[in-house]
Amino acid sequence: MRSAGLAILIILVINFTSTVQARETLVIAIAEDPPYHNAQGTGFVNVLEREVMNRVGYDVRFDKLPSERALLYANEGISDGVADRVIGIDKYYPNLIRVNEPVMTWNFVAFSRRTDIRINGWQSIKPYSLGIVNGWKILERNTEDALFRTKVRNIDLLFTLLKNGRADLVLTEVWQGLFYLKKHPINNVKLLYPILVSKVQFMYLHKKHRKLAPKIAEALRGMKKDGSYQKIVDKILTPLK
Repeated sequence: MRSAGLAILIILVINFTSTVQARETLVIAIAEDPPYHNAQGTGFVNVLEREVMNRVGYDVRFDKLPSERALLYANEGISDGVADRVIGIDKYYPNLIRVNEPVMTWNFVAFSRRTDIRINGWQSIKPYSLGIVNGWKILERNTEDALFRTKVRNIDLLFTLLKNGRADLVLTEVWQGLFYLKKHPINNVKLLYPILVSKVQFMYLHKKHRKLAPKIAEALRGMKKDGSYQKIVDKILTPLK
């Protein structure tokens, strides 16, 4: 009798172990800086997408890459997807499938040390020397005919342009800019309003995960409905205001 019970226990342990081992890990390319991503995995996107993937039965590992390379890796299937990009990026990277529920909305703004610049849409900034992060398509497309434009690899180099007087304006997403300046203050750098443009951000998957996309979208909608999405916002983003 004891032998039968032991045999059943062993079978249950084996089945449980097999179930745990069968849980797949998706590698998601991410280019964002804090407060969206950090090495500890406690950024807004890290926490949000980890919970979303958990709800659909997957683990996730984030691979920090430069912006352009993150898209290329996801499009080529080296990564399983990219964490968040604007709608329509799949026109340029046709192997990407959009998860049809917004991750967040990004507000793109300008930062400057100059006090004489007034922002009134894209045309108003084109006479000035600009800095942007390479691979941020919304910024690249809207500054193509700027008088002078410098592309850099990351947000640290972006604000170095301002610090060293190599750009009149640097363009970035508002939360990332504010977070950077909070951690690395630069004298007389101000956020200039109004917002240049707001863009809804979506997660994209490589086409091999096409069937998973609607499940992730549904899980994300569920998080918004049950309040867990807002809790992450309140914990990570709201304190930066």
